[in-house]
Amino acid sequence: MAVVPPLAEDLKEYAKLRSQQQLLESQIDLIKVRRDALEAGFGDVLDDRQANVLRADDVTVSRSIVNGRTTTDIKAAIADGVITEDVIKPYQKTSDPHSRWTVRKPKPKTKKSKGDA
Repeated sequence: MAVVPPLAEDLKEYAKLRSQQQLLESQIDLIKVRRDALEAGFGDVLDDRQANVLRADDVTVSRSIVNGRTTTDIKAAIADGVITEDVIKPYQKTSDPHSRWTVRKPKPKTKKSKGDA
């Protein structure tokens, strides 16, 4: 482990930023859940009216349907014996390595009360 005192403030700032980011990401998850619920309701209204646009006051929300893309389940094809791993190996790619950063904070010390042994 490298302990570098001149970086102490930077490490504290980094840990704080990571903590703030995690909090914001959890808020984003809640926002997405609510947005999805609203979109589902909007979709029902649009489907009932056979429309693509909703308007209320000065807000306009439109929906366009995007066709799904075709994918191939390579693992299932291999499992079914349709193709072999050797056949697809030349077409496989491995992404470049990257750094994963982990922040560990010391556990808060608990104070013993007078009655504790």
